Amino acid sequence: MEDEASSTFISFTKSPLLIDEVSDSNFSDYAIPDAKRMRLDHDLNDVATVEKFKGVVPQQNGRWGAQIYANHQRIWLGTFKSEKDAAMAYDSAAIKLRTRDSHRNFPWTRLSIEEPNFQSKFSIDAVLSMIKDGSYSSKFSAYLRTKSQICDSNIQNLQTIENGDRDGHFSCSHLFQKELTPSDVGKLNRLVIPKKYAVKHFPYISESAEENSDDIEIVFYDTSMKTWKFRYCYWRSSQSFVFTRGWNRFVKEKKLKANDIITFYTYESCGRDKNGGTLIFIDVIYKKPEDDRSESSCLAAERESIKNEQLQRELGLDREDCPIDLVAVSIVALSPSPRNIAIFYKMSTTGAYYLPMCTLRNSKLSSAKLRNVYNVSSLKHFQLNSITLSSTRTGKLATSAMAGSNEHQPVSGLPIDLKGKRAFIAGVADDNGYGWAIAKSLAAAGAEIIVGTWVRALNIFETNLQRGKFDKSRSLQDGSLMEFAKIYPLDVDFDNLEDVPENIKTKKQYAVCKNWTVQEVAESVKKDFGTIDILVHSLANGPEVSKPLLETSRKGYLAAFSASSYSYISLLKHFAPIMNPGGSSISLTYIASKRIIPGYGGGMSSAKAALESDLRVLAFEVGRKNKVRVNAISAGPLRSRASKAVEYIDSMIDYSLANAPLQKPLSAEEVGNAAAFLASPLASAITGSVICVDNGLNTMGVGVDSPTLKGLYLLNPN
Repeated sequence: MEDEASSTFISFTKSPLLIDEVSDSNFSDYAIPDAKRMRLDHDLNDVATVEKFKGVVPQQNGRWGAQIYANHQRIWLGTFKSEKDAAMAYDSAAIKLRTRDSHRNFPWTRLSIEEPNFQSKFSIDAVLSMIKDGSYSSKFSAYLRTKSQICDSNIQNLQTIENGDRDGHFSCSHLFQKELTPSDVGKLNRLVIPKKYAVKHFPYISESAEENSDDIEIVFYDTSMKTWKFRYCYWRSSQSFVFTRGWNRFVKEKKLKANDIITFYTYESCGRDKNGGTLIFIDVIYKKPEDDRSESSCLAAERESIKNEQLQRELGLDREDCPIDLVAVSIVALSPSPRNIAIFYKMSTTGAYYLPMCTLRNSKLSSAKLRNVYNVSSLKHFQLNSITLSSTRTGKLATSAMAGSNEHQPVSGLPIDLKGKRAFIAGVADDNGYGWAIAKSLAAAGAEIIVGTWVRALNIFETNLQRGKFDKSRSLQDGSLMEFAKIYPLDVDFDNLEDVPENIKTKKQYAVCKNWTVQEVAESVKKDFGTIDILVHSLANGPEVSKPLLETSRKGYLAAFSASSYSYISLLKHFAPIMNPGGSSISLTYIASKRIIPGYGGGMSSAKAALESDLRVLAFEVGRKNKVRVNAISAGPLRSRASKAVEYIDSMIDYSLANAPLQKPLSAEEVGNAAAFLASPLASAITGSVICVDNGLNTMGVGVDSPTLKGLYLLNPN
């Protein structure tokens, strides 16, 4: 969810605002119209008995339906448990669809008056969708909590202490908020910022500049005044604005999960302080999976049971400074006195934050202990001999989002856990080949996926990906979508730029791309990600594959070797140095390396045989030098974009189905799962091997579908 809010002016001379005490003059530019019919005495909880609500329709099952007419069309809003709920749904829809003075079932209250501001952040379809699916109430409540939090007195009092100016004013602007996806908090170590917000709220970055060359660092503050620095840049490969360096630490320390919401605000000084500037704040609204309700991080501590006596004993606060119902604590600053510390506390679970200066008598109290006892999301470590604060990472760290409880877990069997691993897959250009299947299986096991796509296929691949044409095949077992951390242009026919002929450099597809040779891509991956753990070689090309070997030209034969065999040597040469010890490299081969497969010509069978021979040598050399395993999968025939070049591919598939010991279609997923196994620690002692994944076809010496074997009893065991 991504939405944009309007600016709000906050006066720091006023009392802190509570959620249920929203000041109309401060928070809304929406005039309260006179209610046409009073249905409430005081609040929504005091509903007067009425005979009929507008837009409410009784249902035969005892429930109540809600509907509204707009633009001469009937819009159904859903069914609800009570007549009151249905009537309130009508009122909410009327705000978006009708004029201010339109009929309401209930009069405006100090809470409902905020609904127009809340709805202004969404489209009509989005508001109606929330009403229909029942999420409107929880999201509106989350909005009120967040808004109250912004207007909290923590920033007010902190600024007052620092500036000594109790008449200062701040302009608060809620920039936008974004619901986090699994990839935002999982494997990819980056946050995608929607373009419409990036260009509006963040510093300008050229979309045409060289990859990552125009990146900057942006500093944010959280609600405890802790600073967070994010690297902000534009990725041309995925055409997106992203936060990279620094984001992963934020995810870990804030314990973010998918569907949590991050919000961005600015606080700008507009009072007498001429030196005042603009601070950018980032906060989190956590989503509770058990009841599907959201809660702000700043208010999450309210829900925890805090032992007040323990708090007073640990802090050693003076009795007059310590509230009786202290339920949340956050240390943010030290006063000039080395024994005084500024603490946010709450008088009750519904109160606002206050910032007194409390005398600290127990100098042994640690921020880690405070964090553990009082569920404070972020603390500043303090030194009793200093008046300044330094950032600390003390306290119990959250488990990496990539190691989330249920994200990308295998369904059954011995678990394959690749969380925290990073894979580069060369040869993904569509969603129906083995490269895609391997990427999907690795992603399902928790690995971060980077791909290299043939330069000539890059544009159409990225276009289809962005248009959602691959969304169905990207779906993982946990309901999330497989994400690519980055897509690099790649042509394995060229090791470095010096190898590229001028006529290739000037071709349109190549001219618009940069850094697409094997060496350049490896260097780019090292720059962007540092290291990888898994390398997959899932590509081959034989320009004369449909020709018999005797009719294959020298050029065609050598081209098949270059793209299908030597390309693996080149990949390992340049990628093995950036692979972590214990890593795994996998290539794809075919039974034609050992058996005669008519129709698989142009030197491709020879190239596959060379690949398998090279594999064994590479396993030794790379194993000794880089401690990386090297294996291959001999996969059965599959209908894919690449296999269309083989004239008899359908016949090969039919032959395999008829003659393999396991008479079933071979799926790409089965090959992907085998690759996930080889990439995992479960295969830590396997290297230099070719694993056949072809339903056992490689074991057969004769074709059992031959008419000469028609009477063989094993052909019809039943």
